[in-house]
Amino acid sequence: VKIGGGSAQSGFMLDVNGQSVTRGNAYLQGRLQFFNNSLASISNTSDIIIDVNGSERARFTTAGNVGIGTTSPVGNLQVSKGTINTYPAPSVNADLFIIENKNTGGGGMTIFTDNGGTGNIYFGDEQSNQAAGITCDNSAGQSDLFFTTNGNNERMRITSAGNVGIGTTSPDRPLSVVGTIRSNGNTSSADFYS
Repeated sequence: VKIGGGSAQSGFMLDVNGQSVTRGNAYLQGRLQFFNNSLASISNTSDIIIDVNGSERARFTTAGNVGIGTTSPVGNLQVSKGTINTYPAPSVNADLFIIENKNTGGGGMTIFTDNGGTGNIYFGDEQSNQAAGITCDNSAGQSDLFFTTNGNNERMRITSAGNVGIGTTSPDRPLSVVGTIRSNGNTSSADFYS
């Protein structure tokens, strides 16, 4: 069937050239595909819900938030699992991406990288895409964690052996500091060595 100038040679049972409106439910058995570099657009004045096998799996709210595993996302992207626990609202300073495990036990996020590569979390601002950062360094057979500020300047490292270094990238003691330190507590010469 050709409607509105659709191509009879398109190979489709229904070819509509122009806008179409469905009032009520439309059921699709199969895939919804967009082709010929078309811009996919879904417009609605209510939340858009993706339902799989009778259960809601994702929601796009009218406020622009996206929820996976939650029907009321309060962050730009909120991923939720479980129903047992309840949590307070996230800080307004950290509500862009929310991960929550409402089941008993732990929850979190995993970053996988190539053996010999690095896993990175960067913090940026208007002037820099790397104002500070946290990196897991898997190079040279190690698994160190280090912290950077003011660009990619390393400030502190925790090695896979558990040593902490400040001002050094290769601490060989539980705490190695290169530079001058200040202590307000009582110390003795036995507490330090160089």
